[in-house]
Amino acid sequence: MITKSILFLASMFFGVVFATEMALYPTGPSQDSAFVRFVNGSESSLEIVASGSKSKILLNEKKPSSNFFPIAANKEIKGQFVGETFKSDVALTVKPGEFVSAVAVLKDNKLKPIIVRETPDDFNSLKASVALYNLSGSQCNVASLVIVGKGVNLVEKVQQNQIARRSINPLNISVELSCDNKNTGINFNLGNLQAGKRYTLFALPGSKSAHLKFTEDTLQ
Repeated sequence: MITKSILFLASMFFGVVFATEMALYPTGPSQDSAFVRFVNGSESSLEIVASGSKSKILLNEKKPSSNFFPIAANKEIKGQFVGETFKSDVALTVKPGEFVSAVAVLKDNKLKPIIVRETPDDFNSLKASVALYNLSGSQCNVASLVIVGKGVNLVEKVQQNQIARRSINPLNISVELSCDNKNTGINFNLGNLQAGKRYTLFALPGSKSAHLKFTEDTLQ
């Protein structure tokens, strides 16, 4: 059984500064702590709306991801991604100790949620941790992140709907998305990565080509 120490460990994993973002769902007992965030993987603004309440959060280009919310484990939660012209229901269950991302992507002119599961086990207070989630569909079957100006891979050969994570020294870097061993010219400045914190880049389908979105993994 996961004990309430998971909350302490999670706070270390994510370098938590508890934010004021509203909780969409009630939390469960500490021994059953599980975590979920919602990510806008489309190219326009969306809201995530919790079922059974009026709670909602705007996800846009400036802030594409919610924080990770602690929720009751092994209990289904439901919600809806809502945009101006698209909407999609989402339902999921999270195991104790899991960190789950529900990512809304636009596919075949329909909004579709993709559920990605991760169980952190790589905490290093001296390093920054960077992950790539490849959710880009056929636009980028195998994705890598190349450090701009260095010509070396930060994360490499991430297959469709897979995750790769790497711990690196804290520094200021930009990365370029490489798809199927070809540089795309799609660059993203990660800024000053900080020791003890975790970050995620999402490779996502776009209207013309794959694109990147970036977030710091922060607990609510």
